[in-house]
Amino acid sequence: LYAVHFRQHWQRDIGRLNRISPPHPVLNAALLLTLAVGSFWGTRVAGGPDASGYVSEAALFARGELTAPLPPWVEGAPWTNPAFTAAPVGYRPAHETNRLAPTYSPGLPLMMALFQLVAGPGAVFYVLPVVGALAVWATWLIGKSLAGAWTGVIAALLLATSPAFLIMLVRPVSDVAATALWALS
Repeated sequence: LYAVHFRQHWQRDIGRLNRISPPHPVLNAALLLTLAVGSFWGTRVAGGPDASGYVSEAALFARGELTAPLPPWVEGAPWTNPAFTAAPVGYRPAHETNRLAPTYSPGLPLMMALFQLVAGPGAVFYVLPVVGALAVWATWLIGKSLAGAWTGVIAALLLATSPAFLIMLVRPVSDVAATALWALS
C-alpha cells in the first residue's frame, strides 16, 4: 500500500535502509525469540501420535536399538494378527519376527537421540528450538544472498513470527527440522 500511495518516494525511502549498519541486532533478536519460544513454551510430553513416534524412536536409537519388542500379551491373543493391534502409531510388526519396527523417517529421531545421549531423555524436546533457530538463520542467509541483508532480516522475522512456524516449533514433530534443513541446503 505504501508503494502504491507514495509511488514517487518509495525507492528513495527504501534505499535509506541500505545505509543503516548491518541489521545483526534484529537478526539476533529473531534467533533469540525462536529459541525462547521453543524452549519456554515447547511441550515436554510426546502427547500425540506423531510426537510419540518420534520421541520413542529417538529413545530406541539412543539405546542402540532399531526395533522394540512386542508386548507379552500378543502371544495369547485369540484374534488374527495381534501384533498389528499391539503396534502404536508410527510402528508396525517387523517381517516374521516378534519385534515392532518404527515407520517414521529417522532424521529427527536421530537428532533427538544425539541430544538424549548428550544431556538425558528430556533433551529431546530442545531439538526443535535449536533447529528452529537454524531455520531462521538459514532464511536470513537466503534473503541476504537474494537481495541484501535487510531482505534477509525481514524474511527471518517473518518466519520467526509466523503462526504456523511457531505452532510447529513447540511440538516434537519434523516440520521445523525439515524446514531448517531444506533452507540450509
